[in-house]
Amino acid sequence: MDPSSGQHYKVDSGSNHYWMNRDGKYLSTDQQAYDPNLDEALNNEKWQKLENVD
Repeated sequence: MDPSSGQHYKVDSGSNHYWMNRDGKYLSTDQQAYDPNLDEALNNEKWQKLENVD
């Protein structure tokens, strides 16, 4: 779920943390401290952290 909009998304399971960019692409990680907004390999894209809801 995007906490800023309340929009729900279905993503593949298997990770604990999910991020989505403005193009609707998402990435997943198990690293709690990882922030793709600080990852230079992602070409300065803006990523929004999603919340896991059951």
